Amino acid sequence: MKINKLRAAAVIAAALLAAGCIMTATYVVTVRLAPNPLPIKVSTVSDSSAVKRVVDLRDDSDFRDNQDKIKDIESIGFYLKAKNNLADAVTFQLFLEEDTTKDWEDAQMVADSSTELIFTGLTIPGNQTVTVDWNQSMGYVTGLPAIKKILEGGRFSIYPVAIPRNNFSVTIDSLVVIVTVSGG
Repeated sequence: MKINKLRAAAVIAAALLAAGCIMTATYVVTVRLAPNPLPIKVSTVSDSSAVKRVVDLRDDSDFRDNQDKIKDIESIGFYLKAKNNLADAVTFQLFLEEDTTKDWEDAQMVADSSTELIFTGLTIPGNQTVTVDWNQSMGYVTGLPAIKKILEGGRFSIYPVAIPRNNFSVTIDSLVVIVTVSGG
C-alpha cells in the first residue's frame, strides 16, 4: 500500500494537537503607519507631531481565532526599509504602547512617556536607505518581555522616531513585524 506523505503529515499533526502538544507557528503582521499605504515620512522638519498608528490584531481572523491558544511569544523580529532624508546620520527607534488613547505631541514626549522602546540602535547615514532583515533586526530589538505583554492583548500603538529628537526626517518604505508564537 502506498502512503501519501501529505496525508500522513496531516494525520501526525492532528494527533499531536489532539494530545495537547505544543506547536510553533510564525505570525506576520504588516504594520501600516498611516491611513494610506507605505511609504510614510516621519519627520520633525515637516511637522512637530509624532506619528502614531494603532494596530489592532483582533481585526485579523487568524489572530482572533487563535489568540486563546497562544502560550508564549518566542521571538519578535522586523523587516524594515527606511531612508534618512537629511544630511546628518540618525538613530532610528520604534516605541510601543498598550494604551491606544494617548497622543504625544512630539518625539521627545514619546521617549519620555510610558511607551516601551522596542527597536533601537539602527544608524541610518545621511541621505541613504537601509534595509534590515529579520536576522539583523534581532540585534536592535529590546525589551522583549514588555513587547510580549503588549502584543498578547492584540491592540497597541506604535511610534517610529529618531535621534536627534528635534531634527530627523525618515521615510519608511516597508515595516513588517514577524512574531513567532507557540501554542497548544
